[in-house]
Amino acid sequence: MANDFTVTIDISEAPDRVWNLVGDPRRVAEWFTILTACTVDGNERRVTTPRGEIVETLGKRSDPERFYEYSVISGGAPMHSHVARMSVEEVPGGCRVSWRQNGSPIDADVDLEARLGGVMLAGLETLKVMFEGGA
Repeated sequence: MANDFTVTIDISEAPDRVWNLVGDPRRVAEWFTILTACTVDGNERRVTTPRGEIVETLGKRSDPERFYEYSVISGGAPMHSHVARMSVEEVPGGCRVSWRQNGSPIDADVDLEARLGGVMLAGLETLKVMFEGGA
């Protein structure tokens, strides 16, 4: 089981342009289309999925380093602990977007990568299409 994993995608676009979208926690529903709504009040983010609402706390952030972290505090799989990190780094020809999940589910049989990895990758693929075009 993988409860600490990262999905990545390379995008042929300047890192700062991609960070302008990815780095704004209020805009996550623009590219992570499984979400139907998103609101941010201070450091609390609420996202709505077809299965219900997830409440998150926004944590560490660095615009110069192009990353931010968040933790799920309710909704989704019940957790002992959770930290996720969105980051954008420069690579030859553009940038690499990374989305890391590190969680400790209360139910030891929950595999976060099996549960979330595919939808996370689909979200990153949506970002790629938004910046590069194509189908």
